[in-house]
Amino acid sequence: MAKGPNLTYLFEGNSGTTPNALPHYSESFWTAVLGLFFCHLGAQTHGESALSVYQCLPEAKKAPWYELRMLNSHIHLAGVGRNDLCVEPTRLTGYCGADTTIGGIRPDIVVNLPPTECDDLPTHLILECKTVGARAGSVQLENYIKFSDHLDASGHRTQILLVISIGCHDNIYNAAKRAQLMWPNRFGLLLWEDLLRKMVKTNFVLPGFDFPEIVKDGYTAAFDSEVAKDGSL
Repeated sequence: MAKGPNLTYLFEGNSGTTPNALPHYSESFWTAVLGLFFCHLGAQTHGESALSVYQCLPEAKKAPWYELRMLNSHIHLAGVGRNDLCVEPTRLTGYCGADTTIGGIRPDIVVNLPPTECDDLPTHLILECKTVGARAGSVQLENYIKFSDHLDASGHRTQILLVISIGCHDNIYNAAKRAQLMWPNRFGLLLWEDLLRKMVKTNFVLPGFDFPEIVKDGYTAAFDSEVAKDGSL
């Protein structure tokens, strides 16, 4: 989608296009990095722990392609610890009473937020992370919504978040547009470019990675032209 430098170049390890590209890493690797980053945000203040939630601009014919989500444009992870995270579960059967029909899903990350984040109700984030060449199937997202329905029936709240790069494949972008039309109150996007900048802003440290250098090398530059200027944190 984006023509300028974005994190798809980093995920692909395309050193011929962007300087200092890292070797290609799997989606599971970046999912693990994101889980560690969430633990880091859990130790920050309420304001510093905020992440921006985006949506596609459905009528866009040219950049910008994204904007802040109209409803619930930010989530806060302050207070989230390792016991509140489940990374790449094989299934969620038994989670809040889910049976094999509802709990047979395999999201990349599930997060339990502090109840104070959503009107003192238990709130869960269900994340699907995409990096290079991955598809976001409608059936997969529909199954996540069914699981969300199960939690909502128990008095809980859920958010389905698709984690993508601005440079994602068109099929992922189009799947996101369809999902936000069907479930506007429960579906949103996290952008890898915004997350990397947030890692730098909050001094997230991971041995072997220089996140400020990654941003300096231009891997998040497309964010400035591809996302509407509505105040990312």
